[in-house]
Amino acid sequence: MGYVWKLMDDGKNGWFFNRPPKDSKKVKNPYAVWTPELHYMKNTWWITVSRNGGGNGLLKSVSGKIQGPYKETDVHYDKGIDSHLFEDGGNVYYAYGFNKLAKMDDNMESIPDNAFTTLELPGKHPMGYEGILMMKYEDKYLWIASGRYGYEPTNTYDLYYAVSDSLDRGYSSRRMMIKNAGHGNIVQDKNGKWWCTAFDHEYSDKWCCWLVPIDIRVENDDVIVDVLDERFKPTEEDQEVVRELSKNGVPEQWKGKAH
Repeated sequence: MGYVWKLMDDGKNGWFFNRPPKDSKKVKNPYAVWTPELHYMKNTWWITVSRNGGGNGLLKSVSGKIQGPYKETDVHYDKGIDSHLFEDGGNVYYAYGFNKLAKMDDNMESIPDNAFTTLELPGKHPMGYEGILMMKYEDKYLWIASGRYGYEPTNTYDLYYAVSDSLDRGYSSRRMMIKNAGHGNIVQDKNGKWWCTAFDHEYSDKWCCWLVPIDIRVENDDVIVDVLDERFKPTEEDQEVVRELSKNGVPEQWKGKAH
C-alpha cells in the first residue's frame, strides 16, 4: 500500500509541520510524526499521531477508504503524546498521554470546549507516563498506560492497568498487566483469542513487534489478565513493588528526574 500521508508532502501546510518544536535544541528531528494508531469509526478511517518533540492530533480519511487521502482535523494539542481513540455506546473519546480523556463531537473533528477529564487512581503513584489505552470488557472499563521506572528492580518497559464500572472515575488500584509490553495494543483475533503487542523488550536487540498471547476474564467483580507467555508475565515481586509504590509514591531521590 505504501504511505497514505506524508508530513513533508501532505502536511506541509498543516499544524504538525508548522507548529514550533517544544525545544528545538533537544529534538533531533522536529519534523517527524510517530506512534500512529489506525481506527475505523463513523464510516471512515482515522489515524492518531504524535509529533516529535511533543504534541498530538488526528487525521481523517476523506474518502472513507483506508488508503485516504487523509486530512488534518482541528483536533491537535501542543502538549502530550500518544493520542488514542475509544468508542463506547455510540460516543467516541479522544485520549492522550497517560490520563487525558475527552468526548468528541458527532463528526469527530473537534472536542467541545476542549473539555478533558484527568483520570485518577487511588494511591500515590501515577498509572504511567504515556501510552494510554482505553478498553471495555463485558461491563468493565480498563484504563491502561505504560511506563519504565529506574527505581523498579528490572527497569523494564511495562503495561499497567486499573478497572472501573465507569469510564471516567472510580478506578481500582494500579497493577502491572503485561511485563515488557509497554505501549502495547490489545487486540482480539477472528477466533476470539486475545493478544498484546510488545516491541521494546529484552528478547530482541532491536525494536520489533511481537504478539503476546493473553486471556481476559471477569472474576469477583474484577478483570483479570492472564499472560500466557512466561517471559511477559508479571511476577509476584513485580506486583508487590507496584503495591508499595501505590502506598509510598515515587522514591524521593527520583522526584524530578526524567523516566
